[in-house]
Amino acid sequence: LREAIQKLPKDKIVLETDSPYLPPSPLRGKRNESSYIFYVAQVISELWKTSIETVLEQTKENALDLFPRLRVRRDHNSTAHSIENLT
Repeated sequence: LREAIQKLPKDKIVLETDSPYLPPSPLRGKRNESSYIFYVAQVISELWKTSIETVLEQTKENALDLFPRLRVRRDHNSTAHSIENLT
């Protein structure tokens, strides 16, 4: 997977945690959960030689491009929150 991450275009990578029995290596033996996504982002930041914040911003934008309905616009009458508020 590390080799694939280095070869794929950065604008095509999103982070996900849908494999319940394959957590990141420091947590092997435990059930995978969404909070472990940080470990995946950390490894990607090392491979890309950039900050974890850059990885999170890039992958957030990629997810928003892939799922445009996640881009919820806030107006003065709305209390809607969006994924854009996560970073």
